[in-house]
Amino acid sequence: WIFGNEKQAKWTQTIHRSKHQFQNPLRQNYKHTKTLAHLLDIPHDQLQSVVVFTPNAELKTKMPINVGYLEEMMVYIKSFEQEIINHKLKLRVLALIDAIKLEQGRKTNKQHVKYLNGEHRGNIDLAN
Repeated sequence: WIFGNEKQAKWTQTIHRSKHQFQNPLRQNYKHTKTLAHLLDIPHDQLQSVVVFTPNAELKTKMPINVGYLEEMMVYIKSFEQEIINHKLKLRVLALIDAIKLEQGRKTNKQHVKYLNGEHRGNIDLAN
């Protein structure tokens, strides 16, 4: 079971009688989209945040329209009618993402946690 709303800093996952808190994924996505907009040099308002849960999760509180299960979020994404990013910019964004993505591993995970904890002082060192 997942409990939370868009204003809470932490959400709660309950598995049987065990409760675990985790960072509000909307806030986490905000940090991700701000960083992505900066790295790609595009306005932040051109990015849409979407949070997708697996079918195993049962959302127990009313969630915003951009939070849900895969099929719902596919419908949400397809509901956008106005194309904001043209084909040339899409290709540029894909090339930039490919160039700046970090290799998966312990070191990357550690960097990510450090960044999320605010120790990054406004930027992330992509070289290490």
